[in-house]
Amino acid sequence: SPSDEDQDAPWAAKTSLADIYSHDDAIRAIRMCAIVAITFNRIATEFNLPFGGYGILGMCNDSSTLIDFALRGQTNAYPLLATGRYLNHIVSFLIKLKFEIEELRMMLSEESAGSKKLQPVVNDILCLIKSTSHLPSDLHISPATLIGTSSRYETSYGV
Repeated sequence: SPSDEDQDAPWAAKTSLADIYSHDDAIRAIRMCAIVAITFNRIATEFNLPFGGYGILGMCNDSSTLIDFALRGQTNAYPLLATGRYLNHIVSFLIKLKFEIEELRMMLSEESAGSKKLQPVVNDILCLIKSTSHLPSDLHISPATLIGTSSRYETSYGV
């Protein structure tokens, strides 16, 4: 900016944290965005969380990292600020959504076109459950997570 008031704001710099998705992974990422949005909105509504759960369920990095981690099995994003309590709620709500989609598939008949179109949704929910369960946290750094945290910090800030 002209006044340079954010000159020392590394988070404002454009930093690529990953390679561009293939076409198929981009389609999956879009589908996962919808799944995460539904899940976060349900949690925020049920628990009456302010700002739709932003900050409590995590920040920008956390929601996008759930998806990237589900697709790639790793992440370079830093910082990750989601907390265990709400990660547990995210997993619980994803499991509930998976069962709802599976019930819908059975109602549609497993052989119908609509039912077959829902299978990738179920598969992506399973990937999101796994990624949420393995997502690192930068709020509670331990010796076991120090190397991964340092690596993600270095990738994000180039230090």
